[in-house]
Amino acid sequence: MAKMKNPDNWSKINEVIQPIVEGDILNDDVVRKHVHSLDKLNELGEHDVYSVLVERLKNSPLYEKYLK
Repeated sequence: MAKMKNPDNWSKINEVIQPIVEGDILNDDVVRKHVHSLDKLNELGEHDVYSVLVERLKNSPLYEKYLK
């Protein structure tokens, strides 16, 4: 979270990240929902957090096709 611009966004960022990290059932619908939820980070102005997460998720076979 060192890339976070505004500490006041912590809870909103956590709302996006937590389901991605803790999700135990992953299928295409869930992955698409997670990828779509990443847009919230850009809306909050947290572009650096978004970029870091996208780069890490691109390495996952489930996410790579949605994050090209």
